[in-house]
Amino acid sequence: MVVDWIMTTTYGETDVDDDPVLIPRCGHPMTMSSMDGMFDMQKTFKMSAGNIPVGLSGTSEPFSAESLKTCPMCRSPLRDLNRYNRIVRRGMIDESTKKFIVWSNAAFAPLAERVQTLESELVDSQIEARAELGTKRSNSSSGSNIAAVKLSDNRNQFLQHIQRISDLKSRYKGALRLRQDVSTFLRRVRDGEQPFGRIWNLVENERRRKGRENPHFQFQVDVLQTRSRLLTTSLLIRCDLAIFSDFFALRTGSSALMAPDDFRVTPLKIDFAQVRKECLELSEEAASRKQPLTQVEAYIYSARFAALERSNLDAEAAVTERHALLKNSGLEQLEMAENVAKLNPGSVRGMSSQISDIRRMLNNGVFYSVVTSQETQDVYRALSQEFRGTGHWYRCVNGHPFTIGECGMPMQTSRCPQCGSPVGGEHHQTVDGVTRDVEMESLMGNLTLGDRP
Repeated sequence: MVVDWIMTTTYGETDVDDDPVLIPRCGHPMTMSSMDGMFDMQKTFKMSAGNIPVGLSGTSEPFSAESLKTCPMCRSPLRDLNRYNRIVRRGMIDESTKKFIVWSNAAFAPLAERVQTLESELVDSQIEARAELGTKRSNSSSGSNIAAVKLSDNRNQFLQHIQRISDLKSRYKGALRLRQDVSTFLRRVRDGEQPFGRIWNLVENERRRKGRENPHFQFQVDVLQTRSRLLTTSLLIRCDLAIFSDFFALRTGSSALMAPDDFRVTPLKIDFAQVRKECLELSEEAASRKQPLTQVEAYIYSARFAALERSNLDAEAAVTERHALLKNSGLEQLEMAENVAKLNPGSVRGMSSQISDIRRMLNNGVFYSVVTSQETQDVYRALSQEFRGTGHWYRCVNGHPFTIGECGMPMQTSRCPQCGSPVGGEHHQTVDGVTRDVEMESLMGNLTLGDRP
């Protein structure tokens, strides 16, 4: 039986004292020198003269591992040999992370489409909803619950206040169910739920348990795949804005014939300072992660909350400095959104109409609902299609993965849907900075999208 696949020597011809024979779980023996060559031990470890690992040759970079090795005889995975555990674990973590990327992207696209549908349905049904509300008086308990609360809490508490209004429970039932789905998905793509994040938490918990905490042992945040979390955080804000915008739109046109406790005439004191702060924090993180689409969306949402708050200030507050501050703050965020959009025209499309609408709101002091443009929805679909698992996989200069279909070789240049950097190429030659991702291709060949891995 051949045990040295380099020299093609058999077991009987091998000096096992000089070159031991390793037997994996599948039962096909192989010399340690052949196995070391297959796993490229020299790349990971510093080896002694006796071929014993004595140290690491460098840090273990994310996605640096090659595809998981298999037995050359039966193709069974080689994962149970202690000598190669570090290399095997590195490959398994990379494989899990790539599955996470594909799963999260496939799951996000339907949620984005549902939020788009929600926005349209709420706007299209506002006239009918006002007419229906005009034919009945609110229950005495519906307005009193919200009148006693100053709406300066976080978004979850604000939604709880709205849910207490009996006249609106049926209207927002589907919207709140969708919001719950988005929130659930956000929890599933948070940093701590990713393969790297889970391992980090396990290591840190064990170190604390044994009293071995080391302040110099820091986590490299750049190994985390934050794109899905950032997109979903933005989507959740967008869903809340759709509900808030509709709620305040239904309050307009109040009549003196309404009951004093009707939610449409009950005075409300609102302060979205905390929500606007969350939007700006999201924009800062998106900028650091080279995600211009989310960055622009966060600026726009901050400006929309400023316009919504400004248009609902009471008569006394409307002439104060706060009124001007909200206007100036909103206009400043819109200007920043425009600047980012100009620098990333390929990945940030369809935002100009939203920016113009919100600028008119801030200047005129009147708020109305805004539906995300179809062009922006096309950007979301493009992001989804970049992970369809066909053709060849590549990465742009900023490390964002994408695919080229048909023959899998570039024939035209384009822009990365995430960061807008040049991708593709001409005559089967990629543009500068684009690299082939062979490991991702091998993973996608056998991947079936479905439940989260």
